[in-house]
Amino acid sequence: MSGALLHTFKSRYGDERRLISVDATTLLVEGPSHYTRGSSDDAGAVMADFEGGPFLMRGMTVEQCTDFPMQALIESVRFLPHEKPGHARCELKIKPEPSDKRR
Repeated sequence: MSGALLHTFKSRYGDERRLISVDATTLLVEGPSHYTRGSSDDAGAVMADFEGGPFLMRGMTVEQCTDFPMQALIESVRFLPHEKPGHARCELKIKPEPSDKRR
């Protein structure tokens, strides 16, 4: 997947995670993770969790999940296939806040 790298951060276990901007309402979080979990309700995915983090949940801000200073609310989360074994990718659909300035 292509996009602009916004931020890199570490999981609890020191694995690098990347926050990527695909477009104005879509972000990706990806990186090494042998285990992931998620849950959903009738409206779709509620949360996604990488091995060692981050924990991503509908209704939280991007900053709460990734420490990147973006107050956009996460409207949906879903895991996407990753071409590299042992890696995970999660798509976040966000509602941008007027004050958000993409770098």
